[in-house]
Amino acid sequence: MPNHAKMRPRLRCSSLSGILTTMKLCVLAAAMCCALPAADVEQEKAAVRQVAYTFVGWALDNKNVEALKASLSHDDGFFMFQPDSGSTIKGYQAFTKLIPGWLSPDFKATRTELREVKVDISKSGDTAWFSSILDDCGEFKGKPGCWNDCRYTGVLEKREGRWVIVQAHFSLASDRVIEGYKKRLAAPAETPKSEYADVNGARLHYLTAGAGEPLLLLHGGLRSSEEFRGILPGLAAKFRVIALDRGGHGRSADSGQPFDYAAMAVEVDAFLQRIGVESAYVLGFSDGGVVGCQLAARYPRRVKRLIAIGANARVEGMTEKIVAWIRTRMTLAGLAGDYPQAIQDYRRLAPDPGRAESRSPDMGR
Repeated sequence: MPNHAKMRPRLRCSSLSGILTTMKLCVLAAAMCCALPAADVEQEKAAVRQVAYTFVGWALDNKNVEALKASLSHDDGFFMFQPDSGSTIKGYQAFTKLIPGWLSPDFKATRTELREVKVDISKSGDTAWFSSILDDCGEFKGKPGCWNDCRYTGVLEKREGRWVIVQAHFSLASDRVIEGYKKRLAAPAETPKSEYADVNGARLHYLTAGAGEPLLLLHGGLRSSEEFRGILPGLAAKFRVIALDRGGHGRSADSGQPFDYAAMAVEVDAFLQRIGVESAYVLGFSDGGVVGCQLAARYPRRVKRLIAIGANARVEGMTEKIVAWIRTRMTLAGLAGDYPQAIQDYRRLAPDPGRAESRSPDMGR
């Protein structure tokens, strides 16, 4: 008789091997059954490419915001990050808050191009992912800007028969960012233009450089726009910089008005009106900061934002030593003794230095 005790383990191993083989065949059959035909895969890839382009190029199509919305998943799972860390978006509702800015007349899309696009489709046919190189260019208030050679990738899901983006990622290669920065540093800085404007009977001098929103620079007491030359190139990369010589300072004529902060604010307001600037960002140093504060208080429509450095709103805000110096040393002889370089610069730049020197500043404010 056969030894059944010895046969049982072999029967069990044989049965387990058969089950595993059957499972492998089932999985293979399921994969073959569910896999998309090659022609359908290419069709789906083309659809994914179109959605990926629509997400970044919708504004070129007459700002077709409905096409933009249709390219995205409308749930909290949507995620997008851009090259700057402050632009990470989580959720569709958060994304929609960006749309009004793009629909503003101030924004205009000028070019969108996708290169080296690679698309993959999951075997189940309901998930896709892509990678590409993006050039995305536009203008804001006439100032051009571009993402050049931006790496643009994303993940899509097929929902109700159409592809929607659930994740989008934008990044700039660090080596190219550094390369671009080095090129900007190596590029010759724009030479500020020296211009004049007739304001309330006085010919005021100012330096200007750059393009974009206006940024007004107000120098300190006894100084001129020359003290801003060192920072003008950096600021001009983003703003239309205007560095004014107030009346009786630098190359500006002395109008004969009192050296009074309120009068200076009136003069600055008239100057901005004369050169056609409705409002500007204002950066003022020392006396220029005080004038900026006066300008913002008296003519708030002129000042978008104010940076006042080393300024005071009241005399009481200064130390007794400074107040005593103002009361006793604000004369030509006192200034020549304490600030000889300032007096030398004034005599070198002023169109009529003798006129200002013939009268004492009124510092009783």
